[in-house]
Amino acid sequence: MKHPQEYPASQLTLGTLQIDFAARKVFVLDELHLTEMEYATLELLLRHRGTALTKEFCVQRLYGGTEKPDAKIIAVYVHALRKKLANIGAGDLIETVLGHGYMIREPEAPPMSASASVDQPAMLPVN
Repeated sequence: MKHPQEYPASQLTLGTLQIDFAARKVFVLDELHLTEMEYATLELLLRHRGTALTKEFCVQRLYGGTEKPDAKIIAVYVHALRKKLANIGAGDLIETVLGHGYMIREPEAPPMSASASVDQPAMLPVN
């Protein structure tokens, strides 16, 4: 399996989901137990969040130069991930982009409160 090396961050928080890339662990309130390929698929989607990834791109990145399975295997991994994430209240994390593939959206900035000054920017979540 090919591991992304171009990303320096060792941890990422996205909403209630936390991922520790160095330890290869995922937490949503508690540790989420994933298979190696489920973890790799989730990591790939998180590292490219905000971008729809095709199944073919995912297979190429996850399997690199090794013999590649059919791209439909990505749907199997995403289904398993969604099921596990749904059990802990994060089932809508992975979005299907019809005709293209899958993505995880960047979290939206919270709306400005009515009492916030126009001159002050809204506070954005820190990743």
